[in-house]
Amino acid sequence: MSSDSTSKIVEGAHQAVDAIDDFVDDERLSEIMDMQRSVLSKFASIKHHLESLDKETVQQVDDACKEITRNCELLVILKADLDSIYSKVRGMKGKLALQLQQVSAH
Repeated sequence: MSSDSTSKIVEGAHQAVDAIDDFVDDERLSEIMDMQRSVLSKFASIKHHLESLDKETVQQVDDACKEITRNCELLVILKADLDSIYSKVRGMKGKLALQLQQVSAH
């Protein structure tokens, strides 16, 4: 490579750096950094809200499962009580039917 072509390459590189430097000056770079900080802060806030929402949702699901379990236990107790009541009602119905037969036979 000749020194002339090398100097042209170096000069072109310097011009490219100068163009980039002109395009992104300190003030513009500061604005970009501020925007990135703002976006990062918003993402952090969103992450925090999602984490707390997730914790709240897990707690709500746990509470709902406990309530469903209690309700199922209550339903089992109620069914046992109703079975007992129906058994007694059927017994009384049988006794009444027998008494009605005895009364009608006299």
